Amino acid sequence: MHIFFFVLSIMVLLFCLLFYHTNYVKVVHRAIDTEIPNKIRFIHISDIHGKTHFINGSISGIINQEKPDFVIATGDYANNLDQLPGVLEELSLIQSPLYLILGNYEREEVGAIFRKIPIDEAVLVKNFEQYKNMNLLINDYKIFTKQQSKILIYGFDNSIYGNEYYNPKAEEVKCDYRLIIAHSPDIINTVAEQNILYHQILVGHTHGGQIKFLKRFNRKYAHFHTGMKQIISKQYFCIHPGLGTVKIPFRFNSFPELTVYKIK
Repeated sequence: MHIFFFVLSIMVLLFCLLFYHTNYVKVVHRAIDTEIPNKIRFIHISDIHGKTHFINGSISGIINQEKPDFVIATGDYANNLDQLPGVLEELSLIQSPLYLILGNYEREEVGAIFRKIPIDEAVLVKNFEQYKNMNLLINDYKIFTKQQSKILIYGFDNSIYGNEYYNPKAEEVKCDYRLIIAHSPDIINTVAEQNILYHQILVGHTHGGQIKFLKRFNRKYAHFHTGMKQIISKQYFCIHPGLGTVKIPFRFNSFPELTVYKIK
């Protein structure tokens, strides 16, 4: 009987840990010092996978409390096309401009017998276009302006399927800060091979390992870091741990995260 209650207690404790690590969003603040006329404050989110509400609030509620100048979202918003409208409806409640790119889950969904079905891009884009605060970037760029500061945001299509393309016209744009956003961290290879100018690269996809106990659950990307890493002086490579889950509906030792960047 004592052994039964001991095992039961361990199982309850484990469940509580998994529930907390899966459903509590950590708000992480990171500062970058660079030469820019005005301070910029933006938020990076990624890999929502249909999960929009947590113990400490909804995605839009937590973001709006931080009052960012803009928000970057780097793909995998839902696990299937039917789930996508609900996620975008939540993101539409964010009171700052959003700059978004597509992930691998926006390119295909899992059908019967785990068969992957391609998603029509025109149908997909219509879901984003109905919201005024969303700027979907598919191998294209936008300029965000705050007083005297100009931020170039270049969004790559999904490099997992070889859809990425860099428009060289972006190099001709005069700006104070350059953001490269993509879904997979493999984009660092494209950036290096093409010698693309940037101050900060923002990606997701790895889920920070999702289940980190001795070894990462997502071992394919184990050679990549999680968080912010300085590549050389004034160039940063940032890999977001994501908000949702795939395959296993839990996270452990890899909390959902909302990353606030302050460019000073």
